[in-house]
Amino acid sequence: MFVPSLAGGGAERVFVTVANEIASRNIPVDLVVASGHDLDYLSEVSDSVNTIILGAHRTLFALPKLAIYLRQNKPVSLMTTMAQANLVGKLALLISQSSSTQHIIRQAIAPGILPIKNALVTAILRPLISYMYRHASCVISVSNEMAALLKQQYGIESNVRTIFNPIDVKKNLNLSNDSVEKDLPWSDTYSSLIIGVGRLSDQKDFQTLIKAFSIARKNQNAKLIILGEGPERTTLEAKIKEAGLTDHVWMPGFIQNPYPYMMQADVFVLSSKYEGLPNVLIQALLLDTRCVSTRCPTGPAEILENGRLGILVDIGDYDSMATAITKSLHQPKMNSTDRSTLQNKYSATKVTNQYLDVLLPGER
Repeated sequence: MFVPSLAGGGAERVFVTVANEIASRNIPVDLVVASGHDLDYLSEVSDSVNTIILGAHRTLFALPKLAIYLRQNKPVSLMTTMAQANLVGKLALLISQSSSTQHIIRQAIAPGILPIKNALVTAILRPLISYMYRHASCVISVSNEMAALLKQQYGIESNVRTIFNPIDVKKNLNLSNDSVEKDLPWSDTYSSLIIGVGRLSDQKDFQTLIKAFSIARKNQNAKLIILGEGPERTTLEAKIKEAGLTDHVWMPGFIQNPYPYMMQADVFVLSSKYEGLPNVLIQALLLDTRCVSTRCPTGPAEILENGRLGILVDIGDYDSMATAITKSLHQPKMNSTDRSTLQNKYSATKVTNQYLDVLLPGER
């Protein structure tokens, strides 16, 4: 299992969860990490998982070491996730002449989205990605909506399989029992707590959440927590100050265990411009937190069952998001039947079984 880093993101957490689950069944698994830094989740990797840190400054620079690893170890399967790692994985297989190793590509975000501003690089990458998908042993889509887009945009059909992300429900619930009252910075009373969780990047669009919170707060004494770290911190802090919200918005950075905060919140908001299958939205539901999300590609509409389990709004529509936050505060929480259905749907045991069917063909 080859991943760019173990930074605090959804794809990284999925790989750690699946690797741990595979190792717990006494099946040998190597978690190969390109980066020597951004190792937020390293402490969560089981001792039974053989973790290999290649120590590359960038994912592309891990290519030589990954090719050597493949030539020496000849794994049954190489599974990669995220665009750069997928490309590096394919190149490493070609260089190492590992024809017996099948390449499993896990599509982490909505297909067709390349967060690269250089038009020439994008023009080169698109046909490469199309070639890579067509020649992969299997392309794993994390949502049904994504699978449809993959087939539509790249013309691939037979080698696409939908496998939802695994959520370790028991672990999440156990971790959420920790008290966080002492960690909250506000001494004054407030009526409701809103939360957003994710990397501080353009993709997550926390600027829209801040605008929506500013509007919603006019009708109630609310507070906002944004958990995560990333390149947009300075910009977001400036927006918060500009809106006069410095005393009402808290951004403590990356939190290893965000679940107690999510459970304590009255409303969880996903403001993203695009996703794959946002783990954090599923986790919020399972922690019995009301949810508001953008109807972004892909995942949120599927997770929230087109609005039945939470309110969906258009991308960037802060007015509608503000209205949805206020409305959510007065709605009942999810019932036990729906929660049980979700727990089964995203069960780490069930999902790992599906991964093993792909990773070890003919051996199960």
